[in-house]
Amino acid sequence: MNLVNLVQNSGISDREVVELLKIANGYLPRVRLEYDRLKEEKSSLEAELNSWKAELSNAVRIYQGFCDRNLELKKREDELQLSINELEVKETELNESSSQTLHVPHIEDGYLR
Repeated sequence: MNLVNLVQNSGISDREVVELLKIANGYLPRVRLEYDRLKEEKSSLEAELNSWKAELSNAVRIYQGFCDRNLELKKREDELQLSINELEVKETELNESSSQTLHVPHIEDGYLR
């Protein structure tokens, strides 16, 4: 907004405007200092926020890796358990087969034994 328009629209005298400008100029350095302080604080907070975001992102990446490895291990465990079960079935079949072979009667000296 134009200062001339402000003076004309407010209906105050030029002398009062000059007085108000002097007062404003007296506060201006403090306002600038406060503004600069707030800008620096904002910048600091943004940096802290970005640091937290990076930490969180890293934690998520690590956790995702952990979950992926756990899924891989579970899959491998399931595969191994299936192999164990298959081997146990084969072992049982072999034991049954060998026990039947051992109990087959054979002839010795003309007698079944």
